Amino acid sequence: VIWDVITDPIIGALSDKTNTRFGKKRTWLLVAIPGILISYCLLFTDFGLEGGAQTAYFVILSMAFWTGYTCFSVPYYSMGASMTMDNDERTKIRMLGMVIQYVGIFFSNVAPTMLVTVLLNSGMDAYQAWHITAWVAAFLCTATLVVVFISTKGIELDIETKQEEKRKNFLKEAIEALKIKPYLILVV
Repeated sequence: VIWDVITDPIIGALSDKTNTRFGKKRTWLLVAIPGILISYCLLFTDFGLEGGAQTAYFVILSMAFWTGYTCFSVPYYSMGASMTMDNDERTKIRMLGMVIQYVGIFFSNVAPTMLVTVLLNSGMDAYQAWHITAWVAAFLCTATLVVVFISTKGIELDIETKQEEKRKNFLKEAIEALKIKPYLILVV
């Protein structure tokens, strides 16, 4: 959690300033994929380390995993704002993204234990079962991230240009934010 406090704003700021042929946010989705895949697999790999070495190994790999996750999630969550200037559309995009995410979270929490049980019942020991399950989960997660990257091609707007066209001041933007029904309900 402390590491996320450090990395979230850094990745957010970097993703806002990034300009590549893939776009601002999508570049970071692509950057995240190898880090998540490699760290996820290595977190479930036993190299026979003990004591402080084992603790350091898992702390470093956990930080690497969560950095990769941050590289994906922070730009992904802010991508709705890069797709449209309409607050209602942004809210709908974010809602759809959250529904899909929660379905994924459900399956990522339930499916691994089911697969481990099947592998244990087939005669594998606990380490082998969890190791194979982690690799399967890592590759399914990576496939999902690749699909998100591919499916978002060409939908980012050039927000700076759009904002210059509108030339809104802070008060007008604050009033617009209050028009977002979920935000207004939360504020009330």
